[in-house]
This record gives sequence, structure tokens and C-alpha cells, in this order.
Amino acid sequence: MRISASETDRESLERFAKEAALLLQRGDFAVLAERFGYALAYGRAPADAIESDLCNRLPGWDNVERLPSYIDIKYFNNEATSSTGLLAAIDCQTYLAGDSLVQFSLVVTVKGSERYISLESVDRL
Repeated sequence: MRISASETDRESLERFAKEAALLLQRGDFAVLAERFGYALAYGRAPADAIESDLCNRLPGWDNVERLPSYIDIKYFNNEATSSTGLLAAIDCQTYLAGDSLVQFSLVVTVKGSERYISLESVDRL
């Protein structure tokens, strides 16, 4: 999803992380994929890939709404951003029903003057 330069502050990135967590918890993979894409789709439809990866890692999960239990935002220095295009990484942990702990990552990339935030991965802990 394309974001503005002003949306790369900690407060905005935390808001995006909470939004992604709620969409995961609700099982709303279509909206999650539409908003954030999925870097690990590997040619699959992003919503299907998120659902498949999450369900494969969390058999029998149910929907539950909780705020992320952990959000860690890290910014890359200017040199790293210039060479890789990575501006920030947001690592999150949240619980789904049955107290299944899930970690997901969002990344913020820069291409010219444009900025994007994307879902990088979803993993069970």
C-alpha cells in the first residue's frame, strides 16, 4: 500500500500494525492483501497465500480480536535505505483464539519519493 512520507512516523506505523493484526485475527485475508499485499505470495493470489500460510501453520485457529501484544519498529539508516530501499521494519506478535501466538512483519520501502508498506511474513511462534 502506498503511504505518505508523514505516515512513516512511529505512531502511524504502529497504527498500521494494529490494523494488520485485527485483519489477521478476523480472518479478513482479502482486505489484508488488498491493503498490504503479501511479499511471500510467490505467484499465488495474495489473499489465498496469506490464508494458506496462516492455516497451514495454525490448524484449527479461530477468529478473535485482540490488540498486538508486541510491536517493534526499527528504522534503517540512510545508507541502508539508499542501497536496499528499506526504510523501516515492523515486527509484531499477536494472539489468535486458543492463545496461538503469531508473529508477522511489515516493511516500509522507498522508491524515489514514494513509500510503501507491505506484509512481509506471518509465522507461528
